[in-house]
Amino acid sequence: FVRRRVGKSRLLHLNEAVLFRIIRLKNVGKYAKIKIDKRKEITLVADTNKLQSKAKKKVKRKVKSRAKSKANRIHPLTWVISALALIIGVGAGIGAYSFISRDDCFKLKGDSEYTVPVGDDIIYVDEGVRIISFGKDISSEVEVKTNLQKVSNGKYAVDASKPKEYYMIYTVDDIKYGEIQRVRVITVKGE
Repeated sequence: FVRRRVGKSRLLHLNEAVLFRIIRLKNVGKYAKIKIDKRKEITLVADTNKLQSKAKKKVKRKVKSRAKSKANRIHPLTWVISALALIIGVGAGIGAYSFISRDDCFKLKGDSEYTVPVGDDIIYVDEGVRIISFGKDISSEVEVKTNLQKVSNGKYAVDASKPKEYYMIYTVDDIKYGEIQRVRVITVKGE
């Protein structure tokens, strides 16, 4: 037990025989619970570390309980208004998307299949595709993969000397049509 003079202190418990106080120990810099009896002798009652950890736990419990009680105190009308605002926002988003993308398409111009008889080589003039994404025409951004020999811009040589199947695959780097492709097939058939 430690005996010290009482400096700054605050009252915890008052009994007829004993007075308990929390004081700041000047040389240690921590708090201690002490008791002062009728003869005004001071005795250390509790360890300072235990007192501090108990006080911290008590404060944390109070903060958590206050936060929970405030969350539970939200007025029912607030929940209704929040739900209505969410429904209206989702509806407006769907409506705006439908309006903006009403004319969107990704389709081939002309036929998707052509048949050519075996014979002389021919030049195929590609008609291309029409791509509209979110109301914007992006047909010029199309990428074409083919096994035909390219002659010039939009013109391809078809070897019709023997039966064979040629293809043209159209793709575009777009958020809406990025995974979609359109295919045109040119078939050389024998007699």
